[in-house]
Amino acid sequence: MSRKFYFVTVGLCLFVAGCGKQDSRSSGPANTSIQIEGVDPNYGIANTGFNAQPDGQSALSVVGKQIPQGSTIFWNDQPLKTSGGGSQGWVSAPVPATLYASPAMVKITVRSPDGTTVSNALDFKIYPVSGPDPQIGELYPPNAAAGKGFNLQPGGDSALGLIGSNFLPGAKVLFGKRELKTGFARGNYLTASVPGTLASRAGDVEVAVVNPDGKTSNKVPFKIGNQ
Repeated sequence: MSRKFYFVTVGLCLFVAGCGKQDSRSSGPANTSIQIEGVDPNYGIANTGFNAQPDGQSALSVVGKQIPQGSTIFWNDQPLKTSGGGSQGWVSAPVPATLYASPAMVKITVRSPDGTTVSNALDFKIYPVSGPDPQIGELYPPNAAAGKGFNLQPGGDSALGLIGSNFLPGAKVLFGKRELKTGFARGNYLTASVPGTLASRAGDVEVAVVNPDGKTSNKVPFKIGNQ
């Protein structure tokens, strides 16, 4: 299998199958002289703060190119009090709690000081605290040879990718009865770090996902074959 998963973090986004750079397509007309490339964080949980500031407010940062000094971050159509821009390559803004009180998909854009230039749009998803049972559709890889490792990471562990649905931030992957270090990319993608000792013997291991609300997914066998 040629597909590889790297269990690394850039900002708060884990890069797994389908979770490379954020979607840079714009919603509606946009002047491409302002390009935004990332939002930190790029998701949140309803009624839960993020990037907490000394005054208790949440904060959002946007990284990009050709962002003029004095530009404004827009949360859908809501302007946020913004700082940064110019040669810094980023802008940031506090986010009032009322804006992330409920699950939603938010479009983040940056507008020039005079309002005439609008960037491309990136998504900021607000996940619910609880939801339907998670479901695993596929594992990448679906199998491995005993003791050989797979999608090897810099620390020596293997990386397992999970594609499915209804995953929530804070979800955990179970490899048999062992809880793995799990990375959340978005609601359809997770990565998990598998120590070599867990895949050293041939046999099937059941993989499951447990969301923070306690709901558990279907179990999918990870097949470990003889060398």
